[in-house]
Amino acid sequence: MECYVFRLLPGTDLLQSLKDFLIKEDITAGCILSCAGSLKPSVLRLSDHRKGTRYDFPAEIVSLSGTVSTEGCHLHMSVADEEGRVIGGHVLPGSMVYTTAEIIIGELPKLNFTRQPCSLSGYNELVVTKKPTERS
Repeated sequence: MECYVFRLLPGTDLLQSLKDFLIKEDITAGCILSCAGSLKPSVLRLSDHRKGTRYDFPAEIVSLSGTVSTEGCHLHMSVADEEGRVIGGHVLPGSMVYTTAEIIIGELPKLNFTRQPCSLSGYNELVVTKKPTERS
């Protein structure tokens, strides 16, 4: 596994910035290892909801996890408000970095992650394949 560490600046979209980084580094299979930072606003799709909910308060990122690749991301996040109340869900565009977002991504170099429609879930779901091995 190779690790990438970077910081997102205030005012950047968390999801779009992650996607841009994955494309720049050509990461075809990876996972979020760590994220510390804050957002304002946060946009999350809650369990069993089709649309997102926007939270306009300053929020600490309590956790960020998921799979990432140049073909798409599946990220879940928990954020805490100023009184420590936590809400979590699927990360959507519009979650903007408030002070910082320090991110560590682990790349899985022998794999490819893609997304394909799943008739059971109704969403594009993860498909994992091995990268072809190079012969000398």
